[in-house]
Amino acid sequence: MRERPHRLNGFKRFKEDDAGGVLIYTAFALSILLGVAGLAVDVAAWQAQKRSIQTTADAAAFAGANELVRMHDKTNRDDGATAAAELAAAMNNYVDPDDGDPDPDALTINIPPLYGEFAGATNAVEAIVRRPVPTFLAGLVFDGAAHVSARSVAHADYGEYCVMALNSSKSNSLKVSGGANLNLNCGVYVNSEGGGDNALSAPGGGCINATVIRSAGPYNKSGCYNPKPFENTARLITPNPFEGLFPVPSEASEPCDGVGNTTVNNGEVFELDSGRHCNKITVQNGGELVLKDGVHVFDGAALTIHGLVHGEVGGDGVNLYYPPSTGSNDALDMASDAEVHLAAPTDPSNPLANVLIYVDEAAGGNVQHTVTAQSTSTLSGMIYMPGQDIKFSGGSNTEGVMIVADEIDLSGQANFDNLGTIPQFVNQEDLKAKLIE
Repeated sequence: MRERPHRLNGFKRFKEDDAGGVLIYTAFALSILLGVAGLAVDVAAWQAQKRSIQTTADAAAFAGANELVRMHDKTNRDDGATAAAELAAAMNNYVDPDDGDPDPDALTINIPPLYGEFAGATNAVEAIVRRPVPTFLAGLVFDGAAHVSARSVAHADYGEYCVMALNSSKSNSLKVSGGANLNLNCGVYVNSEGGGDNALSAPGGGCINATVIRSAGPYNKSGCYNPKPFENTARLITPNPFEGLFPVPSEASEPCDGVGNTTVNNGEVFELDSGRHCNKITVQNGGELVLKDGVHVFDGAALTIHGLVHGEVGGDGVNLYYPPSTGSNDALDMASDAEVHLAAPTDPSNPLANVLIYVDEAAGGNVQHTVTAQSTSTLSGMIYMPGQDIKFSGGSNTEGVMIVADEIDLSGQANFDNLGTIPQFVNQEDLKAKLIE
């Protein structure tokens, strides 16, 4: 047999000899182990830096929110809150770029917040701190700079609310459904604990947009809210914060006006003087009712407005007052197709300025007042019925100051825009700031 050349045998031995491969694998694995070990050291250092700047972010957000509380009625409140947040950050480990440090922090203050569950909440402050960190051993393996970030959000509660459901125990004490919208530049307060169910709900296309939403009980999580509601918060210190604020009008003790049961229809125009009305008034089928300025006391006199078609009910500078005896048969009833334009007096010398509908504080029972009007209808002024309920639907528009009722139900394209707090309700116990994210 012919022998192979020696040089081929040498190549085979070199090919099959794997003793040197161990060194290669060991060197490769060692670099990975060193990188992992270095990364572990770095991560521990980064966590320490993260804790440090989280304190910075918390302090900045909280200080900014406190300044929002202090300057809540000032036009430059956001600028003041930003300055307060930056000062608090400087006092809590913030590395200011102006101090000449080669690796300074980056601080961002957003009013309102841009991120998270409370994005867009106008009474909240978001603080974000970003800090460069060294990469000790990990830098031998991984390229590029490393940073850690911390974020905090604090909320300023002014105690200003323009929609308040006062019932303390019923479910759905405030309900917004069927495409109805609350678009408010003030807060919503639901005093009910829910009675084992949701105290606040916004199902079926309803949406609540406000500066703050608070509920003593739970709320349905599938609803539309902006910002996210605070649930299970403390109930109101006083069950009715407005108790005794508005006087009973003198017209409530005047003799009845002598107007009997009245039906206005078929294009008729009926002008109703202010005073005490003791008989039923019905407007229907194209009739037009004009309420003259002043206080209108509906004492057992249900005001029912149905199917006006081309007619309307109007009144400027009017108060609609319902006495303690008001029951279900006497409640305000504005049915579908009603064209209604009512506005409260605005003269600050008037003790009932800005109060449109006033149901006496002593009136109670399971009584619901109904406003179901056309989309062009307008109500301007406070609706105050602390012991009775109100339901809005059918495209009614409400402008003005506040809605305070035992229970509030909004449905069917009812819309509320830019309600304000006049008279302003500020509970000093609620003037505070707190961290929420």
